[in-house]
Amino acid sequence: MSQSAMQKLGYLRHIKHLVEEESVAIDAMDLRKLNELIKKAEELFSRMEKLDQNRIGSSSNIRLGEKELDFVAEILREISYKESENIKLLLEKRESVLLELKAIQKKKSARQAYRTIKERKNLISESC
Repeated sequence: MSQSAMQKLGYLRHIKHLVEEESVAIDAMDLRKLNELIKKAEELFSRMEKLDQNRIGSSSNIRLGEKELDFVAEILREISYKESENIKLLLEKRESVLLELKAIQKKKSARQAYRTIKERKNLISESC
């Protein structure tokens, strides 16, 4: 296998190690790091596909690459699912906050209306 193919395979193994041995660290990553991981893995997908198309290396190396790619694809699907779930939760929280803000505005408007009516009533009482 070429030097660059070995580096790509090493990166895939590193991702596998992170997921298997340090799954808590993956779950705790912030969105920026997660996106970087996905971008790098997608780049590796395309590079490994080129290797497969060109049939560079022995068939065992290609099979190993396919196995690693399948594993990374599974990781990416899981990460995408977790991200979509997190986004759904954030949208739900945002919606509930907006509803609370509307309720607060209504209460403030009602209080202000009550004060205005009370002030006008007092002004009318004083002028009479």
